[in-house]
Amino acid sequence: MKFLTILRDSLREAVDGKIFQAMIVVSGLFILFIASISYKPMTMKDSFDNEFSLLNSFMSNNPGVGQPTFSIENYRITNGATVPWEADYELDLVVTCPSKEAFDLAKKSKLPGTDAESVRHKMKEQYYYLSNVAVEEVPTGNPAQARMRITTHGTTVAEAAGWLHEPTILFGVRVPFYSRTLRTLVYRVENSLVNFAGGIALLLIGVVVTAGFVPNLLRKGTLDLYIVKPIGRSELLVYKYVGGLIFVFVLTSVTVLGVWLVIGLRTGMWSLEFLLVIPILTLYFAILYAVSVFIGVLTRNALVAILASLFAWGLLMLVGTLNDEIKKVRHQEAKIRQVLAANDSSDDSGRSALGLPRWVETGLHVLSRALPRGWDLDTQAARGIARGVLTEQEVKKDGLDEPLPPWGETVGVSVVWIGILLGLACWRFETRDG
Repeated sequence: MKFLTILRDSLREAVDGKIFQAMIVVSGLFILFIASISYKPMTMKDSFDNEFSLLNSFMSNNPGVGQPTFSIENYRITNGATVPWEADYELDLVVTCPSKEAFDLAKKSKLPGTDAESVRHKMKEQYYYLSNVAVEEVPTGNPAQARMRITTHGTTVAEAAGWLHEPTILFGVRVPFYSRTLRTLVYRVENSLVNFAGGIALLLIGVVVTAGFVPNLLRKGTLDLYIVKPIGRSELLVYKYVGGLIFVFVLTSVTVLGVWLVIGLRTGMWSLEFLLVIPILTLYFAILYAVSVFIGVLTRNALVAILASLFAWGLLMLVGTLNDEIKKVRHQEAKIRQVLAANDSSDDSGRSALGLPRWVETGLHVLSRALPRGWDLDTQAARGIARGVLTEQEVKKDGLDEPLPPWGETVGVSVVWIGILLGLACWRFETRDG
């Protein structure tokens, strides 16, 4: 009962200030925005139309390349398929210029569509998922125009998730320039909008809202009211800490579960790995809140606790980012060195991958292993989301398959730091007067 009473007092600090209710409303609006995103499977004509709408606008004001106009004519699905990834296509790609001289200029500029070879190259590079592609030049009788008939039979895609989709936001606003496979679009939403942008917002709000919990507890009169009860100071501080964690855990759970639900209903992709964001963000906040509690006990000042938490957050991100970049550069250097091994006699023992002294690089590596694993937690979340929605080939292509420290090490080091900071805070709380 003591735990529940003090826990309720910790949560009431946010609830009474209307912050918690406001955050629930903001979370609901964010979920609604994610729900407003729909995903339309694109036909081959859709893909060409999206590309040409921008290209025509640019070319019409560029006489240096002949001012060509690109269009699609005689488009049809030849096998009666009802879904685009099972369809066979036939269409004419038509390029029209104001004059023969302008067309010759466009052809000289090697614009796609001015000859059959350029169209074949375009189809191979951009429409690689279409099978048995044939391109035939059709005579037009117009020296300022070229017509290429494109036919396809079959695709390499077996399901909707692997086919190109065009997203719309706010229940109808098209985003034609951002067409991707459905799997990739869902990954971008879950990782970029929720894990990255939403995670930053949740951590920042959590740091600001909970920073005053401990300083408020230490006010003269408030602390006296607590310590007359049969409860130790350290126990009281830990209860306050747990109350702050629950505040962030609830907000994170509401947001992530809401997004998971609407994405599943929209796409049919129910990735359980996405739910790992809840414990990962909570653990990340637990690290920052431990810093906040420790500084709050030392200074009794919420603003200083906020600044200290933000500094710790920035430090973890900086060390993790620099160490990650060093590993990438060293990996590239190792590949180059293997190729040039026979002729490479240079000595780079004192040279850092980022142009810094080698001892700085070593120090960054040591810090990244010794400090709480904030960067690793970020990376683990992104990798988990990727494993839940992308194929193994897509994960490898995006470089999301590189080895990471084991979960036990990442969580263990972080929990040890939380224990150290809370232990120091409890010790100072026990020994200070009032």
